Amino acid sequence: RLLILPNPINVAIDELCAERDINRLSASVCITELVSRVGEAASANARLAFETRSSLTLASVQNCLDALLAILDTDTVDAAVLSGAVNFIDFSVADPDPDFYLGKSTRPGHVAAGLALPREDDVDSVLGTLLRHDNAMICGPSGSGKSALAYLAAFELRHAARLVEISNIDGIEPSSLKTFFLKLAPSPERPVIAYIDDVGKRGSKAWDWLREQARLTPGVKCLGTVREEDLYLIDDRHQLSVLRPALTEGLAEALWEKLHEQAHSKIAHWREAFEKSRGLLLEYVHIVTQGQHLKELIADQIDRRLKEHRDDELQLLPLISAAGKCGAGVSIDRLLLELKMDRFTFARANQRLKNEHLVGPSSDQTIR
Repeated sequence: RLLILPNPINVAIDELCAERDINRLSASVCITELVSRVGEAASANARLAFETRSSLTLASVQNCLDALLAILDTDTVDAAVLSGAVNFIDFSVADPDPDFYLGKSTRPGHVAAGLALPREDDVDSVLGTLLRHDNAMICGPSGSGKSALAYLAAFELRHAARLVEISNIDGIEPSSLKTFFLKLAPSPERPVIAYIDDVGKRGSKAWDWLREQARLTPGVKCLGTVREEDLYLIDDRHQLSVLRPALTEGLAEALWEKLHEQAHSKIAHWREAFEKSRGLLLEYVHIVTQGQHLKELIADQIDRRLKEHRDDELQLLPLISAAGKCGAGVSIDRLLLELKMDRFTFARANQRLKNEHLVGPSSDQTIR
């Protein structure tokens, strides 16, 4: 019997949960494995005669499920998820957020709803990097579309890999997390892709732990996003495969069309906004929508510095901004004297502010 369903993966997970009395997470792992085997059979059949075609029988499906459930410890899976440390990335529930194109942070539901605009070349770069290496780090300033790209790449891998997102490892024993990954039975053929969004914001502890697991466990691959200002905080940054996507003309035009359709755009064409955006996605949205989001972005950047006690940056910003409003720069020597700040502290703070585009380029004498 052939069933044509709008969401066969979701239906299969629901049926397996009811049939085997298991949780949805374990069922998701099983169905992902079955989908991979169906894909392998389909690929093999392109080269085989009909009489020798590859197929999955009822018995082979049953054996596959039995083998997986024998190694899956549902208690371990539940403990890791309930602690908030790990979540399976779920594209089964769409979120058609009407304000998405105004600069909302991308989540899997947005990708499932088709809101995240296609970025084929960037996605291919991420997938190719993960294929060749055990990690891919998407790096860029705030609002450059890093999370959207990560989830778009994960969406393409949803049938070939097990996708998990690490949120917080402080509340769980490292041994439990290690057991969790081992229970997912990663292998080079069916890897586990572990994703951490905004590595700098969450601290490098989780990323360092994840990289260690990838080194020790074949089949575990690391995917992350990080702001330019935070990349240097990662200990093994020189060993990372770093990608820096930029706003392209195709993406700019498609985004303008979406904003224009929703009456958010007040400009007649996308080209000028694209040229002024310096390749920054959020800056482009700000220009197209005449500043509906940039103010919130700057407020978030300031709030983050307050929460993280980055007082040296907060000391610099008001003076530099006041001078910049008048089209002037500030003498670095005078700035250090007035703030009683040493040059090493200033260099670190200035670099982070530049990476976040909160200040402009500086010379040896002045900063703007």
